[in-house]
Amino acid sequence: MRRAEMAQARLRRGLTGIAILGAVLGCGAAASAVTVSPSARFVSAPMELHLTTAAGDRAQASVEITNTGTQPLALKLYLGDSRLEPDGRETELSPGENPRSCAGWTVLHDQFLELAPGESKPARLELEVPAGSEGSYWTKVYIEEVSVPERSVREVGGRKYTVFMKQRLGIRLFEDVAGTGWLDAAVADVTVCEVAPGVPGVVVGVANPGSLIARCTGSVELRNAAGATVATVPLGSRGEFWVYPGSRRNLSAIAPAPLAPGTYTALAIVDFGGDHLVAGDAVYRSGEEKTRDGDEVTEDRR
Repeated sequence: MRRAEMAQARLRRGLTGIAILGAVLGCGAAASAVTVSPSARFVSAPMELHLTTAAGDRAQASVEITNTGTQPLALKLYLGDSRLEPDGRETELSPGENPRSCAGWTVLHDQFLELAPGESKPARLELEVPAGSEGSYWTKVYIEEVSVPERSVREVGGRKYTVFMKQRLGIRLFEDVAGTGWLDAAVADVTVCEVAPGVPGVVVGVANPGSLIARCTGSVELRNAAGATVATVPLGSRGEFWVYPGSRRNLSAIAPAPLAPGTYTALAIVDFGGDHLVAGDAVYRSGEEKTRDGDEVTEDRR
């Protein structure tokens, strides 16, 4: 399958996913799913822990958990890993399955908590970074309800549904080993195809060959044959995304309106926080599916 066909298939799958999501959330006329919005029975703060610890040293942290319900709560805490897929989906993994997991370094001092209504308690953890570690590592602390769930009744379309739900939260734990690692990113490929007549869809592959998490911003500039920028579209949903070490992300950008007939260059520009930008391009001919993949280029900031 040609790159353009593969990119078009990815974009179509994305649009199909949006349509399905809209149906599930009741955004379309064809929606038939039962939507339940129970109040959270507990909350935790913060939802992310960012630690910077030297190799061979220890660090301590905690999260505050509050029972926001009207009944006593019993909670269990445990560790788990995850992998961010190129399309942005997250796959859950067993602790230590991710090669850059810090689950094996982390000890949960509070693995079971009981909270009265309105009560708050800290959940403490300690992390010991092995000697020789470098770069970024991460894992998750899950907080899961183990008490008997409350019974909830919802009426939809004249029919009553009894719902029992147990809440679970995932707290992200990030560890950057102090004074180590290197930050890097590269635009691996840029592909353009038509998603509607005259409307180009761009798929940009961004890879991270470094050992630190790349916290990126990016956009695609659509330039006409004269070099003028006719549209700038953020990569992804907001133009901000992370790329984990040793992985890649496939980000999409769709032109906001049909382009006039002609030849255009789709220039993807990514700022990964280093001392230069990385970019790549591809040529798009309005109304046609012909593209030319360009080589990666860099723009030096120094």
